Amino acid sequence: MMQDLPLSDAYQFIEPGPVVLLTTQMPGRKPNVMAMSWHMVLGFEPALIGCVVARANHSYAALLTQGEAVIAVPPAGLARIVTGVGNCTGDDTDKFGNFDLTPCPRPGSRRR
Repeated sequence: MMQDLPLSDAYQFIEPGPVVLLTTQMPGRKPNVMAMSWHMVLGFEPALIGCVVARANHSYAALLTQGEAVIAVPPAGLARIVTGVGNCTGDDTDKFGNFDLTPCPRPGSRRR
């Protein structure tokens, strides 16, 4: 049976995906991480994930410049950290340092 819902309640049925962490890094700068919930699988081979990163987000410029990012699905035990990451900006916060997260080099990368 159809049921009218307030729009704010309807989103939970439209967007059930997990909140993920999107990490980026500009050359010569510290890595950044942002919480993201607007994402979806677009293709499997090659793997293609669509996401929304607003132009005003600190990660936007890094995505344009580097053309790459890491998307990590955090376990439920990191919920408080994910919330904290989502409630501040990498513009003025070292999120990896602040939330005791450890960036890992890309496989095959020469960066350390």
